[in-house]
Amino acid sequence: MKRLFRIGRGPVTRFALLSFFVTAATTAALVVIISYHFRQHLLEREWTWTAAYVAKEAHSNLSAAHFLAPHTPEAQARFTTFYEDVILLPELVRLKIYDAEGTVIWSDEPRLVGQRFLDNPLLQGALAGRITVKGEIGERKGEHVYEPNPSLVEVYVPIVFQGSRVVGVVEAYKSPDQVFARVRSIKVIVAATALLGASLLYIALVYIVRRSAVRIEQQQEALEYRSARHADPAHRDGAPGRDRRSRDRGRPRDP
Repeated sequence: MKRLFRIGRGPVTRFALLSFFVTAATTAALVVIISYHFRQHLLEREWTWTAAYVAKEAHSNLSAAHFLAPHTPEAQARFTTFYEDVILLPELVRLKIYDAEGTVIWSDEPRLVGQRFLDNPLLQGALAGRITVKGEIGERKGEHVYEPNPSLVEVYVPIVFQGSRVVGVVEAYKSPDQVFARVRSIKVIVAATALLGASLLYIALVYIVRRSAVRIEQQQEALEYRSARHADPAHRDGAPGRDRRSRDRGRPRDP
């Protein structure tokens, strides 16, 4: 057993070192790729679910007329009710409502009402009918002038009612802390699982190769010993005579 785990400088050692580096590089690449795809899938599912919830509440509480005449008491009351329902969504911290021209018609920050942010490409994409998300944490824009915490994810949801085009956009600010915490935990699980699997595979592979090398070495030694024995005249010629004398000594003599 000691011989099996003996460390030398032969081909087995070179194989073990090369296998170690290849296994380590492959494991690291797999961890990065799998973690990235898990992260993208989790974030996409989170923002898609948020957008679907916002759109559902908009259809339940609002109508196209409220976006066309947003400053009427009825429309403002509807916007407030909509906000009170949507803000119950976990981690949602702020809400802004735009009309079809990109003007803020309602916000839980009243100082933003009436302003336009035409330099916002995500808002323009939402006005064109696409759900857009800003996930770059810490990026400040003109609309963040009253926002004390820029580390929020912005989800832009186009609002479309039956038989109409985009009548407005709801921008939801969401804290990403819990989402990113889940992403980090998934990365740790993926890394630990990959490291454990790679370690077991590497140990098994080196053990098999080393065991095969030891067996080949033993067979080679046995072959060399037999060859040397057959090449020695004392063993090749003397052994039969000794065997005959031994048999004669063991044979009973005639009286």
